[in-house]
Amino acid sequence: MPRTRTTIPKKETQQLIVDQPDPERKGPEMLRKPAPDTANQILMEKAVCLTLKFSVLGVTRQVNTENVLEQDIRESTDITLLRVTKRLLEHPSYNAILRNDAALVDYLKRRCLPFPLKQGMFLLPIGLLPEVDARLQQFGTFRQNLVGLFCEAYGEMVAKAKERLGPLFDPLEYPDQATLASAFRFRTNYVNFGLPDSLEAVDSSIYKREREKAERQWAEASDEIRDTLRRSFSELIAHAIDLLTGREDGKKRQFRNGFVERIQEFLDTFNARNLTNDDDLARLVQQAKAVFSGVPIEELRADGNTREAIRTAFGEVKSALTEMVDLRPKRRIRFDKALPPPDPAEFTA
Repeated sequence: MPRTRTTIPKKETQQLIVDQPDPERKGPEMLRKPAPDTANQILMEKAVCLTLKFSVLGVTRQVNTENVLEQDIRESTDITLLRVTKRLLEHPSYNAILRNDAALVDYLKRRCLPFPLKQGMFLLPIGLLPEVDARLQQFGTFRQNLVGLFCEAYGEMVAKAKERLGPLFDPLEYPDQATLASAFRFRTNYVNFGLPDSLEAVDSSIYKREREKAERQWAEASDEIRDTLRRSFSELIAHAIDLLTGREDGKKRQFRNGFVERIQEFLDTFNARNLTNDDDLARLVQQAKAVFSGVPIEELRADGNTREAIRTAFGEVKSALTEMVDLRPKRRIRFDKALPPPDPAEFTA
């Protein structure tokens, strides 16, 4: 059966090491509901916890500095302070995999909320679950096709690397063709963090203690999730006002399609993402939506009256948000910290 060809995107983005669909993966499962009247229940009735596990083939290795530095430099320099690396492979399909992975994480940041109790996990609103789950399935298929392109070109890549690296080429640093695809993994899971019922049967005092501790942690997490959403909206509004205000020389700053889409996307998905029932923020979102939604981007760019009306309305929203965001907790959660990008050099074949 011929392999499906996939067009490789040309635009470069920041590299993010992340991985390939698990054929055994099932759809979201209905998990046991936590105890009633707790922050855990409130959040888990409106969201599920989504975990992502990515991996790619590492294509950089550290080089012994004695092999690449002249003798006079080695004698006059503390080489323990130096780190020299080499790239084992270069190919457009590898870069396309990285861009595709980064695009998925960026998409999830705009649909989910970071999970405060565990690094690298997202809270996915139930209302957005069908859309996001479908996107994950599409992503896995597309990624698998990209990995297929990479594997097809692998022999050619190794031959070129041998020629370009010369004496620094080491065949032991390259996996064989049979195991190559296994270096690219992608897996998602929907998980629950409720206490097991068996714990209460074993020792009720331990169960009670851990349940009270979990309730405190979830209450704190609820506050942090609320403030993260407030802060995200505040940053969007502040940037929009800056664009609407214009430059000092009187020239207009231009709204780009991408930023307009980001604002509209936040407004459209807010109700589903408002996991903590933040009524104060909901009123401000509705206020912004009333003046912004449906306005053509050409009008935003050219109509001075429209720009001024939106700027005034957004200014009122910003003033209210400033007071709300100032009440944030000490530990700040950032969407861009939900899944930290590892260094490609940390991955080995």
